[in-house]
Amino acid sequence: MISALFGWFWLIANLAVVWLALTRKLNPIARSLVVGGALLGASAGLANGLVMTVNGWRMPVESHGIDWGAVPVFLSGPEHTERFYCWAFTEYAPVPDPWKPHGIHIEVPPPIETPPSGAADAPPAGTPEPFRPKLAFLDDRHGFVICGEHTILSKGDVMGVLGVVLMLPGLLLVFLGWTWRKLRRKT
Repeated sequence: MISALFGWFWLIANLAVVWLALTRKLNPIARSLVVGGALLGASAGLANGLVMTVNGWRMPVESHGIDWGAVPVFLSGPEHTERFYCWAFTEYAPVPDPWKPHGIHIEVPPPIETPPSGAADAPPAGTPEPFRPKLAFLDDRHGFVICGEHTILSKGDVMGVLGVVLMLPGLLLVFLGWTWRKLRRKT
């Protein structure tokens, strides 16, 4: 439940940043970076929060069918794995384990294959229907290798990271502009 609430908080916080950036007098480049990053962050918060809320406060994960040999690889070379950012990623953002029994992830069963004749075999009476996530298209998870570690990230996670990466230079420009105005005012 905390992760879903964090998703909704992330949506509200990023929408507040958009509002502040649009109502203040800012450099057009800084405004574009901040608003673009905040909109990506708001989309991430909406996707993660909505998917977790409608699926009983848990995130659906499809662990079957991931070809770990064909997933995107980032920062996994020998020059990166010993650096601080890779140490911080593996130490403080451990690889999510969707197969942990009491985690926030729900294992999605593989799709049922129908026989070639087209007639689906009915499951035996009393068999519970397998879990089918709601709104999974908003936030389905994909495999990545980051800093040499296998991890599973969702579309919302990737949009959130891209939003932060886009917003940081914009916020740096805003801070530098504020500092420049303060220094000029004193001289």
